[in-house]
Amino acid sequence: TAGGDAANDLTQVSYRQQHALLSSHTGVHEQFHHSQPNIYNLQKLVEVTHYNMDKRPRLIFAELWVTVADHLTATALHSNPALAMYAVDSFRQLSIQYLKRDELEVFEFQKRFLKPLETVMARSSQLSTKELLLDCIARVV
Repeated sequence: TAGGDAANDLTQVSYRQQHALLSSHTGVHEQFHHSQPNIYNLQKLVEVTHYNMDKRPRLIFAELWVTVADHLTATALHSNPALAMYAVDSFRQLSIQYLKRDELEVFEFQKRFLKPLETVMARSSQLSTKELLLDCIARVV
Protein backbone atom coordinates (compact mmCIF):
# COMPACT_ATOMS: atom_id res chain seq x y z
CA THR A 1 0.00 0.00 0.00
CA ALA A 2 1.05 3.58 -0.52
CA GLY A 3 0.80 4.40 3.20
CA GLY A 4 2.88 1.39 4.13
CA ASP A 5 5.52 2.19 1.53
CA ALA A 6 5.75 5.80 2.69
CA ALA A 7 6.06 4.78 6.33
CA ASN A 8 8.70 2.20 5.47
CA ASP A 9 10.62 4.75 3.38
CA LEU A 10 10.54 7.21 6.30
CA THR A 11 11.74 4.51 8.69
CA GLN A 12 14.58 3.57 6.31
CA VAL A 13 15.72 7.21 6.08
CA SER A 14 15.62 7.57 9.86
CA TYR A 15 17.54 4.32 10.23
CA ARG A 16 20.26 5.43 7.79
CA GLN A 17 20.64 8.80 9.52
CA GLN A 18 20.87 7.24 12.97
CA HIS A 19 23.28 4.56 11.76
CA ALA A 20 25.52 7.23 10.26
CA LEU A 21 25.50 9.12 13.57
CA LEU A 22 26.35 6.01 15.56
CA SER A 23 29.08 5.00 13.14
CA SER A 24 30.70 8.44 13.18
CA HIS A 25 31.19 8.58 16.96
CA THR A 26 34.59 7.03 17.53
CA GLY A 27 37.78 8.07 19.25
CA VAL A 28 37.27 11.04 21.56
CA HIS A 29 33.48 10.69 21.49
CA GLU A 30 33.65 7.07 22.67
CA GLN A 31 34.76 8.20 26.11
CA PHE A 32 31.42 9.86 26.75
CA HIS A 33 28.67 7.63 28.02
CA HIS A 34 25.83 9.79 26.82
CA SER A 35 25.60 11.42 23.43
CA GLN A 36 22.57 13.70 23.29
CA PRO A 37 22.01 13.66 19.49
CA ASN A 38 22.10 9.86 19.42
CA ILE A 39 19.72 9.49 22.36
CA TYR A 40 17.38 12.11 20.88
CA ASN A 41 17.21 10.24 17.57
CA LEU A 42 16.60 6.95 19.36
CA GLN A 43 13.80 8.56 21.36
CA LYS A 44 12.15 9.81 18.18
CA LEU A 45 12.50 6.41 16.53
CA VAL A 46 10.80 4.78 19.53
CA GLU A 47 8.02 7.40 19.52
CA VAL A 48 7.34 6.89 15.82
CA THR A 49 7.37 3.12 16.30
CA HIS A 50 4.89 3.40 19.20
CA TYR A 51 2.57 5.45 17.04
CA ASN A 52 2.81 3.14 14.02
CA MET A 53 2.29 0.04 16.16
CA ASP A 54 -1.24 1.13 17.00
CA LYS A 55 -2.13 2.97 13.80
CA ARG A 56 -0.84 0.69 11.04
CA PRO A 57 -2.26 -2.68 9.99
CA ARG A 58 -0.22 -5.57 11.37
CA LEU A 59 1.30 -6.56 8.03
CA ILE A 60 2.53 -3.03 7.36
CA PHE A 61 3.84 -2.68 10.90
CA ALA A 62 5.63 -6.03 10.55
CA GLU A 63 7.52 -4.59 7.55
CA LEU A 64 8.42 -1.47 9.54
CA TRP A 65 9.49 -3.56 12.50
CA VAL A 66 12.16 -5.32 10.43
CA THR A 67 13.94 -2.00 9.90
CA VAL A 68 13.39 -0.73 13.45
CA ALA A 69 14.47 -4.03 15.00
CA ASP A 70 17.64 -4.13 12.88
CA HIS A 71 18.49 -0.63 14.01
CA LEU A 72 17.77 -1.24 17.69
CA THR A 73 19.73 -4.50 17.54
CA ALA A 74 22.75 -2.74 16.03
CA THR A 75 22.47 0.00 18.66
CA ALA A 76 22.12 -2.54 21.48
CA LEU A 77 25.40 -4.04 20.27
CA HIS A 78 27.13 -0.64 20.14
CA SER A 79 30.37 -0.19 22.07
CA ASN A 80 28.94 2.79 23.97
CA PRO A 81 27.19 1.23 27.02
CA ALA A 82 24.72 4.11 27.39
CA LEU A 83 23.52 3.75 23.81
CA ALA A 84 23.38 -0.02 24.10
CA MET A 85 21.36 0.14 27.30
CA TYR A 86 19.01 2.75 25.85
CA ALA A 87 18.33 0.47 22.88
CA VAL A 88 17.60 -2.48 25.19
CA ASP A 89 15.24 -0.33 27.24
CA SER A 90 13.56 0.75 24.00
CA PHE A 91 13.02 -2.91 23.15
CA ARG A 92 11.41 -3.31 26.59
CA GLN A 93 9.03 -0.38 26.09
CA LEU A 94 8.01 -1.50 22.63
CA SER A 95 7.67 -5.15 23.66
CA ILE A 96 5.35 -4.33 26.53
CA GLN A 97 3.15 -2.27 24.22
CA TYR A 98 3.20 -4.85 21.44
CA LEU A 99 2.50 -7.86 23.63
CA LYS A 100 -0.67 -6.19 24.94
CA ARG A 101 -2.16 -6.76 21.52
CA ASP A 102 -3.98 -10.01 20.86
CA GLU A 103 -2.04 -12.33 18.58
CA LEU A 104 -3.91 -13.57 15.55
CA GLU A 105 -3.78 -17.36 15.27
CA VAL A 106 -2.31 -17.52 11.76
CA PHE A 107 0.47 -15.04 12.48
CA GLU A 108 3.59 -15.29 14.61
CA PHE A 109 4.26 -11.58 14.97
CA GLN A 110 5.01 -11.82 18.69
CA LYS A 111 7.72 -14.40 18.06
CA ARG A 112 9.26 -12.26 15.31
CA PHE A 113 8.92 -9.16 17.47
CA LEU A 114 10.97 -10.72 20.28
CA LYS A 115 13.61 -12.38 18.07
CA PRO A 116 15.99 -9.37 18.20
CA LEU A 117 16.27 -9.77 21.98
CA GLU A 118 17.69 -13.24 21.42
CA THR A 119 20.15 -11.84 18.89
CA VAL A 120 21.36 -9.15 21.30
CA MET A 121 21.79 -11.68 24.10
CA ALA A 122 23.83 -13.98 21.88
CA ARG A 123 26.04 -11.32 20.31
CA SER A 124 26.56 -8.68 22.99
CA SER A 125 29.93 -8.65 24.70
CA GLN A 126 28.84 -6.23 27.43
CA LEU A 127 27.71 -7.76 30.69
CA SER A 128 25.69 -4.64 31.61
CA THR A 129 23.69 -4.92 28.39
CA LYS A 130 22.97 -8.61 28.99
CA GLU A 131 21.91 -7.96 32.59
CA LEU A 132 19.55 -5.18 31.51
CA LEU A 133 18.18 -7.41 28.77
CA LEU A 134 17.40 -10.16 31.30
CA ASP A 135 15.75 -7.60 33.59
CA CYS A 136 13.68 -6.28 30.68
CA ILE A 137 12.58 -9.78 29.69
CA ALA A 138 11.54 -10.44 33.29
CA ARG A 139 9.42 -7.26 33.25
CA VAL A 140 7.82 -8.15 29.93
CA VAL A 141 6.92 -11.67 31.02
